[in-house]
Amino acid sequence: MGKIITFKSEARSKILAGMIEAKKAVTSTLGPKGHTVVLNNGTNHPTVTKDGVSVLDFIDFTDPYKNMGVSFVKDAVRKVNNECGDGSTTTTLLSVELCEAGNELIERDFDAVDVKRGFQKAAKDVIAVLEKNKKSIESEEDIFKVATISANNDPEVGQTITDAFLGVGEDGVVVADVAHNRKGETSITFSSGFEIPRGYVSSCSVNSDNDTVKYVNPQFFVYGKKLENLKDIQPIFQIAKGDLVIVAPSYSDDFISLFVENVSAGRFNAAIIGPAGASREAMDDNLVDIAKVTGATIVEGKLGKSIDSFNAGYFGSAENFTATSKKVNILGGKGNPEELEKHIQSIKSIIEKGKNGTDAEALSEYELNYYNERIASLSGGVAIIWIGGFTDAEVKEKKDRFGDAINAVRTAINDGILAGGGAGLLHAVKEIADTHTRLDN
Repeated sequence: MGKIITFKSEARSKILAGMIEAKKAVTSTLGPKGHTVVLNNGTNHPTVTKDGVSVLDFIDFTDPYKNMGVSFVKDAVRKVNNECGDGSTTTTLLSVELCEAGNELIERDFDAVDVKRGFQKAAKDVIAVLEKNKKSIESEEDIFKVATISANNDPEVGQTITDAFLGVGEDGVVVADVAHNRKGETSITFSSGFEIPRGYVSSCSVNSDNDTVKYVNPQFFVYGKKLENLKDIQPIFQIAKGDLVIVAPSYSDDFISLFVENVSAGRFNAAIIGPAGASREAMDDNLVDIAKVTGATIVEGKLGKSIDSFNAGYFGSAENFTATSKKVNILGGKGNPEELEKHIQSIKSIIEKGKNGTDAEALSEYELNYYNERIASLSGGVAIIWIGGFTDAEVKEKKDRFGDAINAVRTAINDGILAGGGAGLLHAVKEIADTHTRLDN
């Protein structure tokens, strides 16, 4: 099929048309009093949602130009959603409005490069004002307000999320999942959990919605160096019972290729993940943390024992394992509690030594944060909000609202809050107006 080439104003207007149509659909959900949207997914069970990113992902135009436009918006929204888990509708609105304003300036013969520079300078100054004006979350009432507003002004959802965050403490994790009953009841369960800010290595093991791997009572095999060949660990598959999670610092392409082939053929149920860390030393630390949480014995590498001595006692285990492309949650790790506590205390002693020791032993701010984050991961609890409902459509809609509200609270705790309804941006515009009176400034 031949290619269609379009230039200048015609190309911009056609692409912008798709962005504008997407904005109309997505922004109908904006704010606590936004409307819900019904998505016809081609089945007898349409989806009812107020989640902006769900609406945006559903949009697929027949016009290729419009699809190009909405793809730009999706890229921006996904980035924001990955960073803070909420704000997809606001991002859609702002990104499309900026594109419309930029196109209008270019149509008036402003240079496109100058327009881009002007946007970048203004954005930098607006962010500085927002950082200056933000307030910290300081009380239970603050958490309740953020959760309630994000959940469509639903105080019941707001209180449930508040209870969950208070129950796990500042180091804990809060997640939402679908209850197995259909009695319409929503409840909370608390358990200890360990989160790895790095997702699965291969998606071939996905067995649940939203590209997620979920295992109940899996075994863990922790390998201390790069896995080059699947044959190197062949004995573990003969000993393992049930689902298996393999953890290693890295994997060769040959290993991954053969692993995918075997999982796809149904020869075993397994997932491969890696430890978090910006350096090999940090990855080794995370491997040790995973081993302590699950009760696994590290095999091979400078930290582990020989694979030749491997037996079933080297496996670790946990009550639940969940992995996405972005992160891993290990719930109810079955490591020895006393050994885990000793491990946490050893990390705390490093911090104390860094605070009270000589200048040579002093920890940098980065190192201090690093060790504190490890302690938080090892000791933080997990609250699971089980969402009940009488129909699939009701549960899906409630889960979207719970998910957005949980992410809003988490972001607010980490980064602070601003006046809502766009007021923060309005105040920022007033503060920077004098320095942005001309485009070339």
